[in-house]
Amino acid sequence: MKAVIFAAGLGTRLRPLTDTIPKPMIEIGGKPILQHTIEALPETVSEIVIVVGYLSQAICMRFENTARVRCVDQTDLRGTYDALLRAKPFLDAEPFLALNGDDLYAREDLERLAAAKPFAMLAHRVPAPNPYSHLESADGFLKKIVPNKDVVGLEAHEVYVGACLLDARFFDLEPAALPNGEFGLPQTLAKHLDKNPVQLIESKFWMPVGTPDELEAARRATRVD
Repeated sequence: MKAVIFAAGLGTRLRPLTDTIPKPMIEIGGKPILQHTIEALPETVSEIVIVVGYLSQAICMRFENTARVRCVDQTDLRGTYDALLRAKPFLDAEPFLALNGDDLYAREDLERLAAAKPFAMLAHRVPAPNPYSHLESADGFLKKIVPNKDVVGLEAHEVYVGACLLDARFFDLEPAALPNGEFGLPQTLAKHLDKNPVQLIESKFWMPVGTPDELEAARRATRVD
């Protein structure tokens, strides 16, 4: 199995820290976030494609040192669907994982995701309010994605955590455009649920690292004494 890790973003919410370092290279518990992501991958993952963009040299110099890892460039940051297209030439017909390189995951969750059938995505229950989109489900499958601003009256809800199990069929789907002009991976899956159901797999652990508060929380949770 192969894995595609998205690590091209600008990390604007973590400036000025990310003025000189890409967000996946920020250290938590003594090592870069991206190192945590790689170490959480199932043992069945034999090849890793890291999609890089902003300050890419720092990532490639650290990780592209074995036959197992290669970096590919996303020259224009046009969303996670576009990022996955950059990795397409290095994938095959087998199912593959696609996940964020700036979130913290548990290996057991990624193992359960990898053991599912495509298409599938991890979902995590978080308290409301929060800035993440709500995943409406029915019988364990995605029904639709609801923007956070439209979520009303929930004390908690399941959100997309940036980790999917896909296969080559994904590249036949018409991409879903976002309001900012980017093309989103989860939104593309949601657009085609009538023909391609998406199983939701509950994750037991997930920590996003997108804001200073989230970074501090992650560092507290993984503190090295």
